[in-house]
Parts: sequence; C-alpha cells; structure tokens
Amino acid sequence: MIEALCKKIADVISVPFALVVCIVIQIVWMLIGTLTHFDPYPFVFMLTISNVIQLIMMFVIAVSQRDLHDKHDALHEKIDAKIQ
Repeated sequence: MIEALCKKIADVISVPFALVVCIVIQIVWMLIGTLTHFDPYPFVFMLTISNVIQLIMMFVIAVSQRDLHDKHDALHEKIDAKIQ
C-alpha cells in the first residue's frame, strides 16, 4: 500500500510541469517575503520547508524506484524463462 502511494506521488512530481510549479511557487514566495517582510532574504522559512519536502521526497522516490526495479527483475525472469 505504501509502495503504491509512493509510486503515485513519484509519478506526479516527476513531470516537467511539477518543476515549473515549484519554481513559480518559490519566486512568488520570494517576492511576497521581500515585499511584506514575512520571510525576508535569505528566506530561512522557505528554505526550511523546502529541505523538509526534499528529505521526504528522497524516501518516496527511493521506494518508487525499488518497486520499479522489482518489476524490471520480474520481467527479465519471464523473458529468460521463455528463452530457455
């Protein structure tokens, strides 16, 4: 169940659109933080949130890759069985 959830999350964040959304969110955050002094330069709060998200995503992507690796191995076993 966790592996399926990690796979779905990895599928969503692995598209170029997700990268563009992250860049836009950070630019908007920096503009608002600078203008309102909510999170002024060096944007410590934004960096903290970003680092926490990155740490979580490392594990999500690792689990997703392990699942893909297991599927790849199973496919190779099927192919090898057909060849022999």
